[in-house]
Amino acid sequence: MSTEHADPTIPVHPLESDAWRSDYALSEDSQSELCSLLGGLRQALVQHDARIARIQATLAELLDERKSYVLRIDKVKSAVAPHKKLPPEILFKIFTDCSPPPLYIPPKHVRNVRHNITSNLEFPMTVCSRWRQVALSSRDMWDDLDVSYPVYTPTPVWTEKTKHITSLAQIVMLRGTRSVTIRIYGTRRILLPEEVEPIRNLVIPFAQQLTHITLGCSMPYLYDFLASSSPLFPALQSLTFRGEEDPTAPYNPDDEFELTMFKHCPNLRTLRINVFYLNFLSSLSQSDLQLPWNQLTKVNLQGTWIDLATAHLIFSQCTSLKSCSFSLLYLNEESLNVAVPLPTIDQPHLQHLTIWSTSGDPDVAGRFLESLVLPFLRSYKTADAHVDDSLPALTSLITRSRCSLRKLTVSAASIPAAILGPLFELLPALEALVTPKTLIPIPMLERMAQGSLLPKLTNVTCTIPCSPRSLEAFMDAVERTGAESSEVARLQVATARYPPADRNYRAPRWPQVNQRFKELAEKLEGEGRTIDAPKIWDIHSPGSFPRMPPLVYNTLKTRLLPRLQALYRHAVVPREAPEKISFGDLDILVTGPRAPGLSLDYRVVQNMIGAQSVRHDVKIRTTNFAVPIAHGEWEALNLGKEEHEARQAAGGRDIFYQVDVNACSDEAEHERIAFFHGYGDLGVIMSVTVRNLDPTLVLGEKGLRLSINPLPHFVLSHSMDDVATFMGWSMDAWEAGFRTNREAFKWVASSHFFNPRGFRKHGKGITKIKAHRTMYAEFGQWVVEKAAAAPPWPEHDTVDEIVVEQKRLAFREYVLAYFNKKLEFDEVAYKRDERARLKAVFNSSIVRDWAKLDNDWQQLQLVMDTVRERLKGDEGILKLYDESGESGVRHYVLGVQKQMSLLRQ
Repeated sequence: MSTEHADPTIPVHPLESDAWRSDYALSEDSQSELCSLLGGLRQALVQHDARIARIQATLAELLDERKSYVLRIDKVKSAVAPHKKLPPEILFKIFTDCSPPPLYIPPKHVRNVRHNITSNLEFPMTVCSRWRQVALSSRDMWDDLDVSYPVYTPTPVWTEKTKHITSLAQIVMLRGTRSVTIRIYGTRRILLPEEVEPIRNLVIPFAQQLTHITLGCSMPYLYDFLASSSPLFPALQSLTFRGEEDPTAPYNPDDEFELTMFKHCPNLRTLRINVFYLNFLSSLSQSDLQLPWNQLTKVNLQGTWIDLATAHLIFSQCTSLKSCSFSLLYLNEESLNVAVPLPTIDQPHLQHLTIWSTSGDPDVAGRFLESLVLPFLRSYKTADAHVDDSLPALTSLITRSRCSLRKLTVSAASIPAAILGPLFELLPALEALVTPKTLIPIPMLERMAQGSLLPKLTNVTCTIPCSPRSLEAFMDAVERTGAESSEVARLQVATARYPPADRNYRAPRWPQVNQRFKELAEKLEGEGRTIDAPKIWDIHSPGSFPRMPPLVYNTLKTRLLPRLQALYRHAVVPREAPEKISFGDLDILVTGPRAPGLSLDYRVVQNMIGAQSVRHDVKIRTTNFAVPIAHGEWEALNLGKEEHEARQAAGGRDIFYQVDVNACSDEAEHERIAFFHGYGDLGVIMSVTVRNLDPTLVLGEKGLRLSINPLPHFVLSHSMDDVATFMGWSMDAWEAGFRTNREAFKWVASSHFFNPRGFRKHGKGITKIKAHRTMYAEFGQWVVEKAAAAPPWPEHDTVDEIVVEQKRLAFREYVLAYFNKKLEFDEVAYKRDERARLKAVFNSSIVRDWAKLDNDWQQLQLVMDTVRERLKGDEGILKLYDESGESGVRHYVLGVQKQMSLLRQ
């Protein structure tokens, strides 16, 4: 028997080493001695067991004491945590950044009353008493309230939820809310019980404190509310109505209403009305509402169509206006000729005027402008479709008022050339010109470049002729190349457009002018200025690229593919969708030059395939080429009628093939993209099928990966063959091809994971598929048919969210094991967690506070590097943290800092 662990208090008997053997015969004396030894050993064992029990009891006491120390340390750490030092104003800034105003009830994006309507109040009210006190004492937290009521349903649940919303809103408003927005969804005429009537219950009790009121609901609500008795609104500054006509309301629009709610608003300055209801505005202009029209400084009636007489009456009553917006409506000839001429209105304070009118109306805007004198007008905006009628009235207004217009916006129509020149001559102080549909001729652009026309202009949006010369003139105007005076302003933002017709894209000087434009854009960007104009590709109209019949597509592919195969090692066209009847473009995948060292610039490809224009961006690897379609080219394929229709759709201009060349980085990527984009939408269908297994699984051009925050790009496999094998898809069948879409669908459904009954096209992890993907839409319908015929699959048909999530987690573990990525994933996740733990206890902010180094970043970096060096890296720091806690790390850091200070001394 081995004696290396024998008790040293009991001497080892000489017989112990040999007597245990079976062939050793003991004498009576030896047996007696060993029996005596056995008794002593048993007694020693009992003593040791008692000692161990005492030590274990002591250890348990020490562990309990240690636990209490850990709890006390956590409490003390919380007591001295950095956020405890934050003053109330910083805490309030954090609160408002995390939950910026307005305060939404129910929370924003949670408009279903079945959700918890108080969830957005939990922060910061439920963290601690100090935070709650700071939040309650900060008026701005509660100053802006947005309340939304659900669509009416005649049920007790709706009534209870509505009361709850009103009660909660009233509690918030008791904190001093000054701005309230009330929205009532639905347009049904509802006679709500008084106790749940939202507008009255939220506005009337708080009339003394409200400064801004916005009401969004149907017209019956507005009338019911406005007809109520009027309290005093001493602080009200802004009033907004947003509503719409209610066709189900049981009242006559011609009925007279006594609208007296806002009779007492001595400080009201802003009125916005957008209700899409003519008679409502007619009523508002009468004295029965008794609004303080003469003290309003801003009136916005956009979207509320009013006739000329009503607009003139309101405008005449608002003698203090600084900003005004109208939407003028032509009712009939009688409404246009209310008075000839209209009485003159002098608005000495108005600076901003916006007039909208419906298309097809006569010159309502012009008639309105004829009656005005606006000496301080600075901005005029119109969406009038008849600017050729109204702009002469504007010119007359500018001359009559002697105003200095700074901004002109004409968005709905083009200013005629006959008006444009005289108008610009009247605007020497104009700073912003927004006329996207107005063509500015080259002579005017040249005068702008010299500074003799619109010398103060800094912002312009316009249309210019589509030619190299006009683009050069536009760039000269931006740079003010001919301006001699230093008082001529530099353009900060310049945007040019080309007209839809007469596009001269064949001019030989386009490449040189486009190069200058590119260099100018880069220069201006460095100066904080911008210039924008359509690229040469963008000037092709949509009809310039007709869809190709299959015969044309195959002929084009046969013609161009060999040319690129002569340049590249690999050049293929992804397999087309089985039942596609027309093609919008020809996609070609290429990889690497065929000749070593050959530089394949996009210009080489352009010349090789005979493209007329190119769209090339160095940031992406797909280059778009426009290859001209020769006259009669389709006719040679017995498709002359189709070619004629295509040229007619392009307005008689040239038509082109769109050829997209995608340059792959290597052969592996080439094969992946060819597989994923083969057979039309099949790649999208495969991707959605994989997402159905687990929303974190992503199949794309780069293979299969896991997308788990914060590990969005954990690659499982770059090999499409491996992915197909995992899914149970036969690559032999894929290579053999599919004659119909349904054959491709059956191939996808051959996966042993495919379950038609549980297949989802929407939901978590599945992005919205564009409408033009008809093959994918057909697949969705096919899956519905298969699901209807499929037998129940209880194991996979469950809708219990917990069970579904458990299955997904188990499947994720299976996927990791299948691709032999489990250890790698765990290691990456572990390193991520370790980095997070280290950052939480050892970062520059924490160490700076410990060492009190303030902004001495150099010394701070030296201290942190020294700590890392002495503890042998981040692992040593975490080991120290695990053994001694945050206080141990802090003590070590301060010790290193002290030693370094002594060394410097």
